[in-house]
Amino acid sequence: MFIESLFTDPQYYFWVILIVMFSVCLHELFHALAASWEGDDTAKDAGYFTMNPLVHMGKESLVILALFGFCWGLTPVNPSRFRHRYGEALVAFAGPFANLLLLVVFSAGAVYLLLSGALASQPSVEDNVFRFLQIGAVFNAFLFLFNLIPVPPLDGFTVLADIVPATRSWQQGFLGRYGFIVIIGLFWLGLGSIFFGQARAMVGTTFKILAMVMGG
Repeated sequence: MFIESLFTDPQYYFWVILIVMFSVCLHELFHALAASWEGDDTAKDAGYFTMNPLVHMGKESLVILALFGFCWGLTPVNPSRFRHRYGEALVAFAGPFANLLLLVVFSAGAVYLLLSGALASQPSVEDNVFRFLQIGAVFNAFLFLFNLIPVPPLDGFTVLADIVPATRSWQQGFLGRYGFIVIIGLFWLGLGSIFFGQARAMVGTTFKILAMVMGG
């Protein structure tokens, strides 16, 4: 259980809590900003132009995060107000895009640290800063990949349903009713490890690309 790391590796525990809260809030804020840009101010009027985790995640989600290491967020939108044909897909993708940006930011910080040797004279500090940045990169890669799973209520399904309207019927069937429960069950059975493996691979590739760009 995730909360066990509070006693075995408290640094990791609190960094994950901090990084995930920040990343989920930015993810939801990007949904709200994109919806407003599309002509829907539902989230803005409801006070979602904020980074407050109590607004975007709620108490229940924060408690589950502290205990089990996973959580959820929510941003209210009204697709009928969107200006463009694929506005719903754009607003849905805005959330994972925020995580993709954070993946690049955390990775760039880690690569800079490695290339510059800025903290080489303080190896313990360098190790801790690098670990923080690496955790941030991995968890945002995970959030990016996870949210693009095309199963309701995840963003990936909303993107797919807007581009391929025939798939909207999935929301009325088994997946619509139990999709998230199925995903959680599969994660407990090992799907989470597979996704984290893919997230680490994505971070490794990002590190290599940034090292080539930043290293000249």
